[in-house]
Amino acid sequence: ADCTVTGTASVGGVAGRIVGGTAEYIVNKANVKGTGNDNASFTGGICGAIGANAVLKYSVNTGVIDGDVAFAGGLVGITGLTALDATLTAPAGGATIENCYNAGTVEYKSTGNGRYVGGIAARLAHNKNQTVVVKNTYNLGNVVSDNTSAVIGEVAGQLRYTEIVFENVYSVDVAGVDLFMSGKVADGIDVTGAANKTEAEIKALTAAIDAKIAENKV
Repeated sequence: ADCTVTGTASVGGVAGRIVGGTAEYIVNKANVKGTGNDNASFTGGICGAIGANAVLKYSVNTGVIDGDVAFAGGLVGITGLTALDATLTAPAGGATIENCYNAGTVEYKSTGNGRYVGGIAARLAHNKNQTVVVKNTYNLGNVVSDNTSAVIGEVAGQLRYTEIVFENVYSVDVAGVDLFMSGKVADGIDVTGAANKTEAEIKALTAAIDAKIAENKV
């Protein structure tokens, strides 16, 4: 990429937050750098946070995610929204991510304040009672951290609450990293819909996403 998007709160290659509605046919090639230093700093290739029953589909990130923040993900930082300030209430409702993929490196450097890192999302189900669906979505990117305290996963660092559904979710095998961080998956979540596949196997699947985006290019 020839440019970098930088911010301190909800930071994404395309949007800070996606609140309700449907976002589709998005390709982000910019690098994204988050520099926030608190629990409300979310960084993702497409958006920092998504919720209020929003749908993200047929979207791709190829930029590098530099996660010197609390949450850094290849596509989104978190699913579930926080209030913008103390006088407001966080919007209710979960999120759906379908027919998307990340091909950019997601990295967390020890000089930052990051804690959660994932190839698709840093944390899924940030809030209780908000269903999250991840379907036909893939990670081709490397997920790295030089901080041993980081919660890191090929798909997501943390699955916080139980209302999460996986269907045909695949990641390449990243050395030393599991699909989800051990001990950071809430009891009762069925993760059988997520698995590792080879790069060639995943690229055979992402070709259909690329074709669909090309068909709808403005």
